[in-house]
Amino acid sequence: MRNYTIFVFMLISAISGLAFAESSHYAIIVDAGSSGSRLHIFEYNNTAKRVPVIKDIFSEATKPGLSSFAEHPEDASSALKKLLDDATQALQQQQINPHAVTINILATAGMRLLPEDKQTAIYTNVINYLKNNYAFIIGEVTTINGKTEGLYGWLDINYLLGNFATHQATMGSLDMGGASTQIAFATEDNIKPEDRLFVTIANQHYQVFSKSFLGLGQDQARDSMLNHVAANSCYPRNYFFKETEVGDFVLESCQAAYTQLIQDKQVSSQLESTHGQSFVAYSGIYYSYNFFNVEKTPDATSFESRLRTVCNKTWQELQQEYPQIPEKYLATYCANGVYFDELLYYTYGLDGSRLIVTNKINDREIDWTMGAMLYRVSNSDVRGY
Repeated sequence: MRNYTIFVFMLISAISGLAFAESSHYAIIVDAGSSGSRLHIFEYNNTAKRVPVIKDIFSEATKPGLSSFAEHPEDASSALKKLLDDATQALQQQQINPHAVTINILATAGMRLLPEDKQTAIYTNVINYLKNNYAFIIGEVTTINGKTEGLYGWLDINYLLGNFATHQATMGSLDMGGASTQIAFATEDNIKPEDRLFVTIANQHYQVFSKSFLGLGQDQARDSMLNHVAANSCYPRNYFFKETEVGDFVLESCQAAYTQLIQDKQVSSQLESTHGQSFVAYSGIYYSYNFFNVEKTPDATSFESRLRTVCNKTWQELQQEYPQIPEKYLATYCANGVYFDELLYYTYGLDGSRLIVTNKINDREIDWTMGAMLYRVSNSDVRGY
């Protein structure tokens, strides 16, 4: 699949010059994910009457994730040192005083899986390291819940699409991480208080349904699927997915394994109606769809056809056809693809006309950090903005 980008031609270019004529501010947000951390430096203005203009002026990623230091929290800060050093240098090169920059380190599902005492130990190490070695204003160093992560993804997508600036209908957000998956969309329906969030952007008020399913990120879902009797049907023929168990891909059997997993998690009963709502799917979903080379608005029939075509090949054939893909990733695409097929089309009830799969909007890669920035700039009750 080509690297699809959604283009919106009427948004930021018309207002950015005026907006940044006002006083600019800067902030750092670190997405501390389960497999690694990504740091962003944002430039923004903080007007309440217009949609804020936010620019990502520096971004860098590193591995491993903070959650990998659960047993050695005293070493957690080492995972951030290069990011923080490079961010400091980037600010100084642009003549921005680090003393005026607020840093937020926001962890997601990887940390949610840890006991609270282990999270606290990691954060204590990171905060002390920040205090002793950097000039930043320390904002939040915490684990955000899945509902909030879903909201940030929804904000990010609709900000990049220009829907807030032009008062257009908003798109829903489908985010797939390694440990959790999030679905979020605006609705006027009566929804359960525990699943709703309210947000105001430029005097426009939105009620957002946001749900996160911990344990149903692509990696954790795949690990759980291994306990099913038909687990071998989710892997290419001749691939040893366990030391003594070999794959033999069968789409229908693999679908049954993932259907059982989704039912065990009671996903359907926790959803609100998605009728008439269009979605942007990104992150892990995009990378699998890209691998299978399907259209950016695929339906179940076309996607399942590609699953059969690719995954009915032997492991040796796949290795020869995709030598550029590391084997540890290549081995997971068939299982992940079947999981997404079951989740998007049969659980969420989507079709190709209401689903766009992409990783970029207006040449910017989708993630939730700009949404987190937008939320902080637009809501005066968030400390430091």
